[in-house]
Amino acid sequence: MSSAITIAGQTRINQLRGAELPLIIDRMILALIPGLDPTAAVDRTQQMPDPADIVHTYTIDAAHKGYVNPDQVVYSMILGSDVGNFSFNWIGTVEKDMDTVITVTATPETPKRKTDLATNTTGNLITRNVMMAFQDAQVLTGVSVSAATWQFDYQADFNTHAYLVVDPTATGTDKKHVTNDQAKKWEDHSNDTLLHMGKNILINGGFRVNQREVTGTVVLVAGEYGHDRFRAGAGGCTYTFATLNNVTTITISSGTLEQVIEGINIYSGNYVLSWQGTAQGRINSGSYGTSGVIATLIGGTNTTVEFNTGTLTFTQLEAGAIVTDFEDRLHGGELVLCQRYRRKGSAWSNLYITGASAPVALGGQIYFGAEMRVPPTMNGTFDDAGGTGYGGTVAMSYHAIQKGSFGYEIQNLTNFAAGGTLAWTADAEL
Repeated sequence: MSSAITIAGQTRINQLRGAELPLIIDRMILALIPGLDPTAAVDRTQQMPDPADIVHTYTIDAAHKGYVNPDQVVYSMILGSDVGNFSFNWIGTVEKDMDTVITVTATPETPKRKTDLATNTTGNLITRNVMMAFQDAQVLTGVSVSAATWQFDYQADFNTHAYLVVDPTATGTDKKHVTNDQAKKWEDHSNDTLLHMGKNILINGGFRVNQREVTGTVVLVAGEYGHDRFRAGAGGCTYTFATLNNVTTITISSGTLEQVIEGINIYSGNYVLSWQGTAQGRINSGSYGTSGVIATLIGGTNTTVEFNTGTLTFTQLEAGAIVTDFEDRLHGGELVLCQRYRRKGSAWSNLYITGASAPVALGGQIYFGAEMRVPPTMNGTFDDAGGTGYGGTVAMSYHAIQKGSFGYEIQNLTNFAAGGTLAWTADAEL
């Protein structure tokens, strides 16, 4: 089973949040899509299926829209034995006003039978739950009923019973008794869909942001950065990359590529590293493995993920021990996350000097708009736009460098007859 918030759904959520309007999800659409692979990542661009593929529309009443906490809401579908006969492998939740498909779930083909006394056929009962998690979800959806009134109270049951669960780190069919705390972390409701925005703590996991504008064969020495937030490991790194249909794939030919995750984004517990491609990965100094590497991290401590030779895209590090679909954030949001560590810009200044008897200076103040991780290391060039002044980095200095701004000064200008542009970079990488 795979699931995701659609791009249109994510956009609609953001629009309604900005307009302070509610998100009303009033139905689930069931469809049987030919050739649908439930193990493949959901195509987030899809919307309503072909009408010929739709097999049932389920209206979600208010009593079966519940909140788990202020940031999580759940929608439940109950198909009784009086509903059928059809099969489905696609579930979409739909917004009332715009008919926008908010979430999509691909599932193995599931038959739904209706009780028929004439043929002595016993119908089946099917329930499906779709949970969405994002900031202030309860307020945005207007859900006022606690899910505890109609969902099974897992929390209370965990507090009073011991469970036999499958350890996701075990191999084969190995099972063991675990503590309640472990069971809470590993609980897997196969009929539920958890859709969580903000789960991927890797930044630029799809390699879409490239502020350094690397091209061709990228050759990096140890610690040198290529695509935003990714740098060469201790042995350096050589890679190429290609983008097809907006998907960027890295091919590492030698060395390793790594990202250091800032400890402020990490809480103590299990985390799982996943990706697509032939490269192997590891967390900190652990062993390399295929996608699905699990490690226990300490909250507030910087963590390094590292990939060796092979192809690589859709990298993700998330809390828990179960791999979920890659979270593809909007490009603008991803860029903002990258700019906490690296940003660039330019400033235009006009100054006209001819025959000055003493050198003068040109300066100003630049504000980032959002603070960087630490006061950055500044670099830049000054281009006099073809005037008769001084270009390049001649006598340039930076002052009062803060997380959110910096001052600059270009000194010893004696014959400057045109405006100029300061092109700067600010580096606050780990």
